[in-house]
Parts: sequence; structure tokens; C-alpha cells
Amino acid sequence: MRIYSVVTALTLTVLTTLFSTACSRSSDKYTYDNYVNLELPSESHALEGLPVLSNDLLNWATDFLLLHDKYVVAIDKRSEHFLKLFSLESGQLIRSFGTKGQGPEEYIQASQLVLDRSQTDRFWVYDISTQKLKRYNLADLLLGSTSPNKIIRIESEPGITKCLEVMPDGTFCGLGFYSNCRIAFFNENGEFSHGHSRNPVKITQPENATQHSHGFEGDICYRPNDNHLIVAILFGSLLEDHSIEDRTLRVFIGPDSFFPSYEMVSVGEHLTITHSTESRIGYLDAEYCRKSGNLYLLYSGQYLQTKGKRLPVKPRSVLVMNKKGTISQFLHLTQGILKIAVSNEEDTLYGISSDRDNLLRFDLTKDLGIEG
Repeated sequence: MRIYSVVTALTLTVLTTLFSTACSRSSDKYTYDNYVNLELPSESHALEGLPVLSNDLLNWATDFLLLHDKYVVAIDKRSEHFLKLFSLESGQLIRSFGTKGQGPEEYIQASQLVLDRSQTDRFWVYDISTQKLKRYNLADLLLGSTSPNKIIRIESEPGITKCLEVMPDGTFCGLGFYSNCRIAFFNENGEFSHGHSRNPVKITQPENATQHSHGFEGDICYRPNDNHLIVAILFGSLLEDHSIEDRTLRVFIGPDSFFPSYEMVSVGEHLTITHSTESRIGYLDAEYCRKSGNLYLLYSGQYLQTKGKRLPVKPRSVLVMNKKGTISQFLHLTQGILKIAVSNEEDTLYGISSDRDNLLRFDLTKDLGIEG
């Protein structure tokens, strides 16, 4: 899934712990085992993106969802209305909704759109500030009703949940800043059920566990063909492959080889992390295609900063992982994008433009040899 801002240490911040992770897989810092190398195909395919929406309809898009390959809903962070529904065919705006506030139709920080796998004309909007999920029906929106038909709150017992997936039975799994687990499961009302797997870092000071999970933040993707959960690490070239039965089966590493690199610092009485000069961007998004069982992985590999200055993030690499766990295709995009979605027929790839002011479409019907 997205790039989130990292807390910057103040001038008077006292550096308490340096945690720059090494790339050695024999390191005793990690709970990972069973590494699998990811190797790129010998050839890549260049894809050119075309704008989807009419000009000036998006200001600062941070997430989007395809609905039946006919509509797209997007979060527009710098708009009066945070949520916008568009027609994919015409590129025109159909509906704007969701203003600032804490009422039923309002948001403090709309942070994620989540497709409801139990009924695919429904979707949820997650507000990470309030930890509330609000559910909408596409049919209602098309008729002009912008009120959510269900609101739940994700319990904070395991920690702050950053991103969620809806499971086929209507329950939820989440990835976040947790102290005692890697993945959290919640029932249909948002109540915490149980935790899954371990923190990627071997914890010597339990009070620092949440900060380490922050360092290994990423996107979570449910893969129904084998009932697995894939965690794509934002600041590492790592993909965690988890079974629903509470096991980390394997960790893919590649196409480069780097782990999250960060420093743990104190701000007042609290600890937080700040990224180091060695920090790099890994996987920004992971999307499953039901038709083939392929995973589409948006990858960067670039350094986060150089000479103390943040670099613009414009990833142009999409890796297609087949059901066997190998990279079958390497797609090189002519324009950078920040989040991806794949059409149901697997004929089109969509992405948020790196300037966040439009969606781009990339034609997958060329002879790319994409298969499951």
C-alpha cells in the first residue's frame, strides 16, 4: 500500500539507541528464517501510462479502489471532501463526500480504503486517527446517499492498527504498531480476537517493541488462493509470507537486499524512530489478482535521502509474482506511481501518479506473457 511521514527528531532530541539494521541474514537481530531469494527475469517490459481522470479533479490522492472496473473511489487528502467517486469510463467526478470532523460522515484522517471481500460493491474507509471504519455501498453513492451504513471502531488492545484487510467471512486482519504480535485479527465489530506471528526484530527491551514494528511497517494483502497473508515491507526489500494458522512460512528478499534502517530516539518521555542515511524505499503496495492468483508488487529500491535532503519518491517498477512464488514479469513504467490496482480481467494496471493529482492506466494486454 503508500508513503507515510516519519517523525523528525527535534534539535534537542537525545539519541538513545542506534538501530541501523544490517543486511546479513545470519544476523541475530531478526526473528525471520527460511529466506527465499527473489530474482528478476532477464527482460523487462516498458509500459506507458495514460491519465484516467479529467484535469483538476484530484489535489493530493493517497489511496484508491476499483469498484467493478467501472468506478474508482479515491482519498483526496487536500480537498474539502476527502472522498471522491469517479467514473472510469468518462473520467468524471460523480460524488464528493466526507468532510473534516468527528461526525458520522466526517473524518479526522481518512487513511485507507478497504474492499469488502464478502460483498464487493461495498467498501470501508479507515480513519487512523479515530481508528474507526465506515462502510459504504456503491449503489447508495450512485443514488446520492453519502451516509455510511455501518461504523465500527478497531480496538487498540494490540496497538495502533495502520492498515487492514477484510477477510471473506467479514472479519478483519490488520498490520500496525503492535507490541506482542505481527498481525492482529478482529471480529466483524472491530473487537480484537487474537494476534499472529512475532515482531520481525528480536526484542531485548519489551518497551521498545512497538517502535520496532513501526520500523518494519508496510502493506498487508490477503491471498485467497492459498489462504495466506503477504506483508510487503515499506523500508526493506522484504515480503513476509504468513499462513492464517499463525506461522511465518517464508520471507522473500529481493530484488535488492536491504532491511529497514532506523534510529530510535527519545522525544520527551517517549521513544520514536527516525530513518537513517541508509534508509531505502522497498515495497509500496501489494495487490492480488483473483483471475490468475498473481501478486502485483510496487517496488522502488531508492534511498530515502541524500546529503540530508529527502528525495522525491517515484517508483516505476512493478513485479508480478506468480502462485509459485517467483517473479514472472518485471514491468518498467514510464511514469512513477505510488499505489496500484489491477482490473478484474487483468488487462489494465492502475496507479496514483507520483504528483498525486491523477490516476494513470497501463495496458497489460500486450504480449507480456503474464500467467498464474
